[in-house]
Amino acid sequence: MFNGKTLLVIDQDFFLSDQTRRMVEGWGGAFVVVGCVAEAHEFLKSRQVDAAVIDIELETRDAFLLCERLDALGIPFVFAFGDSAPDAVRAHGGFSLRGRSTR
Repeated sequence: MFNGKTLLVIDQDFFLSDQTRRMVEGWGGAFVVVGCVAEAHEFLKSRQVDAAVIDIELETRDAFLLCERLDALGIPFVFAFGDSAPDAVRAHGGFSLRGRSTR
């Protein structure tokens, strides 16, 4: 499924990063994690990825701007969020990768 592909994960939560890394590497892909949206923008200046997973709880407004850039580059992405995701994210069609509550 991910054989030879590189997945960019934007997340500060070790659990999401580790869980996703295990799946992607198990499918034969490479995995890169950055801790914030600004690091993702910087990474994309010099490297190509095949897809991205964005923890939308990090920086919601900036994450949407990153989505616009990913769209422009033709890079597919998905949102990952817990139970406390903003309504705008849920309406955008993301999915809950963890389902954890941040309350």
